[in-house]
Amino acid sequence: MVKIRTIEQWPQLLIAVLICLMIATRTNHFGSFVSLPSASLAVFFLAGFYVQRRGAFLILAALAWLSDYWILSATPIGAESCFTAAYGFIFVGYYLVWRSGQWASSNVKIANPVDVLIVICVSITAISGAFFISNASYYLLSGSFEGMSLSEYITRVARYYPSYVANPMAYLGLSAVLHWMSITLLATNYERLSR
Repeated sequence: MVKIRTIEQWPQLLIAVLICLMIATRTNHFGSFVSLPSASLAVFFLAGFYVQRRGAFLILAALAWLSDYWILSATPIGAESCFTAAYGFIFVGYYLVWRSGQWASSNVKIANPVDVLIVICVSITAISGAFFISNASYYLLSGSFEGMSLSEYITRVARYYPSYVANPMAYLGLSAVLHWMSITLLATNYERLSR
């Protein structure tokens, strides 16, 4: 009998792929003509969903910090405006997304369209929570908005929300397609090898 291994059984390989994806996309959070938007939120969700080990979260969080430090320290204004008392809260958002991926993996068996819809809702809710945590902490703790009202800040930040959610959801959608294709391919190969 042939034993077929799934991606969940290769956590080191998956973490390596997720690290490469984060490195390749972390330089520009919203993307541009020449760079892809950041996949960081999708990476944390996928690490929670597939790997689920706390060490994976810590490795990815350290990589996110190192990437930010390396990129932002090259521009003094970037380092001063991003590395504030609020910066640590970005990791609270990442943790929320990672734990949501863990929860989805443990509680939803993607066997029908309702399960897929639940995972989509969980991921959108987690990413939205990360957006709120990041922006609320930046407003309250960065010291950059003393003269700005909360409603004005919300108005300015709200324009970033659609891409903040859409970009990681696009990566998660692509990951779902790859997951489905690998499951289908494994099942087909398993049937063929079992005969």
